[in-house]
Amino acid sequence: GSSSSSYQYDVTFHHNYYYKCGSRLPFTRNSNFHIYNCYYYASTGTNMQIYNTAYAFIENCYFDNTNKTFTTSNNGVIKLYNNIVNSTSYVGASSTVVYASTRDEEVTNTCTNKSTTSGDSAAGTSYVNFDTDSTLFYYDSENNKSDVTRMDDAADVKTVVPQLAGAGLMTLSEYEEAGAVKLTLGSSVGTYTENSTEYSAYRVVGMLTNVDDSYVSAATIQLSIETETKAGVTSSKQYDVTTLYKSLTKNGSTICAEADGTYYFYFNIYGLTEAYDGYSFTVTANVNINDELLSKTLDTYTISLGEAETTYIAFEEVTSDVTKSTEYSNYTINATSEKKVSVSSLSSSLQFDLNGETITSGIALGGVGAQTYRNVEFTVSDNATIKVYYNGGETRYLALYDSSYTKLEQATGTTGTSVVQNYTYSTVSAGTYYIASAGSGIQVYAIVIEYN
Repeated sequence: GSSSSSYQYDVTFHHNYYYKCGSRLPFTRNSNFHIYNCYYYASTGTNMQIYNTAYAFIENCYFDNTNKTFTTSNNGVIKLYNNIVNSTSYVGASSTVVYASTRDEEVTNTCTNKSTTSGDSAAGTSYVNFDTDSTLFYYDSENNKSDVTRMDDAADVKTVVPQLAGAGLMTLSEYEEAGAVKLTLGSSVGTYTENSTEYSAYRVVGMLTNVDDSYVSAATIQLSIETETKAGVTSSKQYDVTTLYKSLTKNGSTICAEADGTYYFYFNIYGLTEAYDGYSFTVTANVNINDELLSKTLDTYTISLGEAETTYIAFEEVTSDVTKSTEYSNYTINATSEKKVSVSSLSSSLQFDLNGETITSGIALGGVGAQTYRNVEFTVSDNATIKVYYNGGETRYLALYDSSYTKLEQATGTTGTSVVQNYTYSTVSAGTYYIASAGSGIQVYAIVIEYN
């Protein structure tokens, strides 16, 4: 409601993802509100505010580590049903916050439309049954449930909603078409070299999304790889990977890893030599999960052999203070006028060679970083290790952060400005990453992304 005297609105929120928001999720007055299948993660203020004779029916939502989850005022009423609440503080049961044990449980008798607008036919309407009265709400009285197209269980919301919510992600129709899990396959760009003439492997990457351990523990994967020579001769090989788990390895390589409900599996085609350059191959994956078969065939890929790719980030092109987010050749420096990033020169005795270039300067990160300032942002296109060169006058720590600015790994502390240290972070997958100080000021001179 736009004000305490504005009556009355019928509003639905569903399958929304609120990630580390402050408050007003929603702040509503004088409305008949239905909220279902929303995922609230780490809200920092007052999560949901229902005021001024607003009636909110909230069902099958997931409140994950939220602060001040529910508040009501001036005859605002919340009816909760089948939600999961993991909160640091939330309002308990009261006359205005009802934890319903059945779907058709009535709320307080003070619920009426208090409109004073002349001629308003809704004035005085009882909202005791605001969510079960078919004249006020889309209620399926025969099946005793909200009459909506899709209603997920609260326990599934934490996994389902991040897959659906947000620009550029899977649409609802695509998600429903994919079923309980989604299988995708891709092929890495990099190749793997043992020496100048012999190439050891070509990697195929697959993903299973919207899965958890209960699915994965019963999964089997079968990959069929068919290689066709330029002369049209084909050869086929079939691989079986059973009982898929995190950190499962084959031939010494990790072929499965889990992150945020997505399982990545990798398969290497071994024994490729220079003679295979220019050949094509296709991969078919058949995944059996709880008696459900998912099958996906790659587009045809052409093998292009070469040395493993390495990306070098040096800061010679940074010649003055950076006071706003600025893109450079293969990275971005994020900064503000108050939290700037400045140039840090290296004495001649500390200068070092990297990929045929002498590193003579770097950047100074003046203090602890954040997603919008005092960091170096870059993109990794496939599985890779990240090596940094750095130093600091006192014991300081340089950290690697993911796209949500969650710290993944911290480098060894600095030992003074008389030496340039280096540290290699653990292998990461494709995505956006940040290098920033985990505390006080520190200097960074180069970053090397080596694909593996």
